[in-house]
Amino acid sequence: MTIRRIATLLAVVAAGLQSTGWTQVPDSVAAATGAQSLTAAEVLAAIHLGRSNRKSFAFRGATGRDLDNVEFAVVAQGPFGRIVSAAAEAAESNQPYSADSVTAQMMASVLVIDARPTAADSLGHSMLRAPPATHMFLRSRRAAQGDLVTVQPFSVRTFAVSQSNLTGGRLQGQGITAAFHLTGLPAEEFEIVVVAGDREYRRVVRARDREKLR
Repeated sequence: MTIRRIATLLAVVAAGLQSTGWTQVPDSVAAATGAQSLTAAEVLAAIHLGRSNRKSFAFRGATGRDLDNVEFAVVAQGPFGRIVSAAAEAAESNQPYSADSVTAQMMASVLVIDARPTAADSLGHSMLRAPPATHMFLRSRRAAQGDLVTVQPFSVRTFAVSQSNLTGGRLQGQGITAAFHLTGLPAEEFEIVVVAGDREYRRVVRARDREKLR
């Protein structure tokens, strides 16, 4: 069974579940963004990829861990990835999917990033409260000047997370979903920075990863 992995941008995600599906961009965000970043040929290519390999398309990674072994699992998805993943989900359910199935929300020139705390493998029987995520931004360093450059999201939503393991341990915390304009992403290597409690949890996006941000 396929479960959606990325939180709906303006809705609370089902606690603790991380799926393989596509990010849903609300009408208001799509309208505010305006631009659609894919050509008709790219839409057809995305549908073909999703229906043929039946796999979601997104950048996935994890931040560094803190002293309690808490890290944030990060999933970032753009319009190409949303269409690939929706087509893959339809194929898994033996449902039709064509260019007519693609909505303006899916086509919006928006990168949606979901980050949620996780530590199930190291919980044992214990109960752990992870630092609540309160903000997310992107940060890069200009190669020439060495200056730190930050990119702020235009929309942010937090959601509750509750995660259990097989031995009775449980993690509770707060995840975050943020939306960024695709045209505003740093041109060079950058970090996804999740602010939680009194620290930053960071995941680097390297040049080889950018293909997954489409």
